Amino acid sequence: MNERFEKLLLSELHMAVFAPGDPAVLTDEMLCQAMTLNENLCALGFVLTAEDVARIAVSPELPGFYQKLEALCPSVDARPMYPGFPQQVMEMPEAMLRMHQLIHYFSTYGMMALFGGVSRGWVPAYDGPERSVSQTAVLKAHVITLVSEEEAAFTALRTLLQRRERLTNPELMLAELALPGCRAEELGTLEVPFKENLELLFPLVLALPDREAALSGLRSLCAHTGDVLRCARSFLRQRHYHLRTAEKKTLVRLLERYPARNLRENLIQSLQARERNLEVLQYLDYNRFARSPEHRELVRALRSGELQSWHAVSEQLLRARDPAALSHLAQRPGYLVRTLGRLLRLGYPAEAIREQLLPAAGQVSAHLLLKTLRTLSFLSRDGDDAEREKTAEILREALAEHFRRVETPLKDRKLYLALEDIDPVHSSLETEDRSAGGGYVRSGIAYRIPDGVRYLRFFVYWNDPWQVDVDLHAGAKASDGMSVNVGWNGDYHDRGVVYSGDMTCSDSAEYIDIDLEAPLEKVWTNLHLYYGRPSFREIETCYVGMMAVSDLGEDVELYDRRNCFFSHEITQENDALFYGFVDVRRRFLRYVGQPNPNLWASSPPEERMRTDYSLQDYLDCLFAAQGVQLVSDPEEAELILTLEKGQSEKEISLVEQNFFLES
Repeated sequence: MNERFEKLLLSELHMAVFAPGDPAVLTDEMLCQAMTLNENLCALGFVLTAEDVARIAVSPELPGFYQKLEALCPSVDARPMYPGFPQQVMEMPEAMLRMHQLIHYFSTYGMMALFGGVSRGWVPAYDGPERSVSQTAVLKAHVITLVSEEEAAFTALRTLLQRRERLTNPELMLAELALPGCRAEELGTLEVPFKENLELLFPLVLALPDREAALSGLRSLCAHTGDVLRCARSFLRQRHYHLRTAEKKTLVRLLERYPARNLRENLIQSLQARERNLEVLQYLDYNRFARSPEHRELVRALRSGELQSWHAVSEQLLRARDPAALSHLAQRPGYLVRTLGRLLRLGYPAEAIREQLLPAAGQVSAHLLLKTLRTLSFLSRDGDDAEREKTAEILREALAEHFRRVETPLKDRKLYLALEDIDPVHSSLETEDRSAGGGYVRSGIAYRIPDGVRYLRFFVYWNDPWQVDVDLHAGAKASDGMSVNVGWNGDYHDRGVVYSGDMTCSDSAEYIDIDLEAPLEKVWTNLHLYYGRPSFREIETCYVGMMAVSDLGEDVELYDRRNCFFSHEITQENDALFYGFVDVRRRFLRYVGQPNPNLWASSPPEERMRTDYSLQDYLDCLFAAQGVQLVSDPEEAELILTLEKGQSEKEISLVEQNFFLES
């Protein structure tokens, strides 16, 4: 099994590949060894379910499974500029700090200017104690599940593609690695509700040597001819508009496997779509390979301009302020949702819009409703607040009606909330705007900082054959309203925020510590690629995260994977990220992972700090609509709602079930 595939499977889906054994040979000694392994996995921040402990007990991989998993976990092995951080920095005169940094810069950038490449610059000597003592674990271990080598590829692909959201960069890499390991009959069973993800799968199924298997698989994956035309256009661009004859024939045959009415509905949804579809049909040599007279006639009518788009009719009705526009738009309730603001500005009564939208709310995805609500928070605050609130009110009513009409595992059940580790009130529901950086838990979730934690540590480790310089920065608002700027171009320590020093070579690490008892309101953290590669994606290894720190002794290890709230290999196609922020007063932190065009320690956009529609709002709406009865004792509950993977069958995970978008 490909090591890169297994790394991504662990980081993005919290799954680990193993070789199954025979359950009939299970002994007490094997089970004891497996339970010991499970205890040891906590050092990596992971734990297995009881079922998986029994499965790994009979696996031939049991003796080496810990070492295998450890090798898949990224680590921070390099020393920072000051290995005695943070005490060493706090106790050192600022003049010495600045002199050390100047010498380091001259030994890298200065020597490069004079003599060319430099593998590693000068760093000050350190004669303090070795950091060999482990920190106390303060965060819960993450549940991971086992998947057999035979099932791993298809399980990963099915899990990723069933989601109603765009794949992140690491998820996309994982899907691409998984595809070659899937059988044709497996691909034919996949459902891909988010069409951009379908474009990823389309060319690989089309390339199957068995033409009939390719046709059957694509017919199963594509819900309608609109999907086929969209994917064919993407495929044409990939192939620089040059297809083989066999590929053209297959695509034309695929279009004709749908009823002619379906083709008509998707050929001319808009004038822009008409031109795109005509281009696709031209490069497919449609007239040459078509066999259905009915389908061929529709294409002829499209070329001659005889077909009128549904959108064109919509525009005519809206321009005329025709009351019939609402019933026409209700034929496609998703489009009605997207035009809510425009309808209100045109003077259509909110009650009339409700009459058309609410009965069709079950046909609108929760994803679209949440995305539209989220978009409202990004709009200019200088607009019409009354219109904004009216639009949001209609959307909330539609979301509640959607949940009343759909089936979820929660319907009319007794439910216990096991969400103690997160703050739902300050967790934002990010949809299309979530970070492309990936990670198992989505961006926007606000983690509660445990009471025993006084410090947070923002860290980065990077390595590359070429000299690369990555920088950490922290900006903060102090309790007295003053601004704090800590990093290579600011202070080394100020009001409880401490920097480990600016490293300028590969195979290096930097840290910033945040004292939660310092007079601070908020701290925002930034990552900047200063030199060496055009983007983070080009760096061979770039690993960043946020860690809880319980022990600050000079002999305590600086990095402890168990205590990471979140950590990521940075794969974005840019050179500056707003990584996330800490609300010191409310004691939570939130990963954001979005491009930061302002660089360094500048404060993030205001909307990134707000939670206009929170996870708590979402859950309240979902529970009320589904008739959920919340209970205070997990023993009384029929189901337990968690954020991540659960330990028992009655635990439902928000991440695994994708409740944000799939309910």
